[in-house]
Amino acid sequence: MTLLGLPFSVEHLAQFEALNRELGKMGSNPPPQAHTVCRLHARLLSSL
Repeated sequence: MTLLGLPFSVEHLAQFEALNRELGKMGSNPPPQAHTVCRLHARLLSSL
């Protein structure tokens, strides 16, 4: 599978989906550590 011309395996997509689900569970009151995780996630996605 390709996304934006880059090859992605089903495993990679499953990991992105799992990460997105977990980030979504944090809701509007995330723990302080979540801000770092969210920034890293955003950088990863923007680099695609």
